[in-house]
Order: sequence, then structure tokens, then C-alpha cells
Amino acid sequence: MALWWPVDAPGLLQTYGNEALHLLLLLVLGWLALRYLVLPLRRLLERGRIDPLVVSFLLNTLRAIILAVVLLAVFQVLGVPNASLLTVLGTIGLAIALSLQNSLANCTAGLLMHAANISRPRPEGASPG
Repeated sequence: MALWWPVDAPGLLQTYGNEALHLLLLLVLGWLALRYLVLPLRRLLERGRIDPLVVSFLLNTLRAIILAVVLLAVFQVLGVPNASLLTVLGTIGLAIALSLQNSLANCTAGLLMHAANISRPRPEGASPG
């Protein structure tokens, strides 16, 4: 009777089992980094006098950076060359940034105005600033 699994099953399990364990460890560490870096930072920023819009922007940026680092580590474990992946991501980011250049400038100006309280309504006769 022929076996349906490879003859060298222990060696195959050891080879791919180590990689699977490494991937699982990376994903768990990434999840823990998201949980234990973002939540305390949220509490710290909310206790301060920082506007909720800026807090949300900073936290989303931190989340995106952590996820990008974890995904790059996972791709490296899977054997995907990081240099070509980073080149493609950089090219895509440059294309998006150039196409949205005016929109990003307007968004940044809006954040700066919001942070400086320029856009808040004031009572009649009150001077800005």
C-alpha cells in the first residue's frame, strides 16, 4: 500500500515547521506591538491638550508604520526579496504623492490651521490669535 505523505515527513515538517513557527511569532509580535504601543500612546495623547484630529492622524500613521515593518519581516521569512519590494512600494508611494501633491498640501494646511485654532468660531469683535 502506497503512502500518501512524503517519505521524509519529519524533515519536511522540521523545515517548514520552523518557518511557520517563525511567521507565527512575527505576527504575534506585530499584534503585540500594535496593542502595547498604540493604546498607551492614545491614552497619553488624549490626556494632553492635543486635538483629537491630530491624535487620530498620529495613531493611524504609527499603525501603518508598524504594519509595514511586520509585513516586510513576514515577506523576508517567506523568501520574497525585500529590495525589489521596497523599490516597488517606493515607486508607488512617489506616484501617489505626486498625483495628490495639491491635495496633500491642502490637508497639511488644514491640519496646521486646526492646530493653531484659526478655524474656530469666535465671538463678534474678537481678534484672531
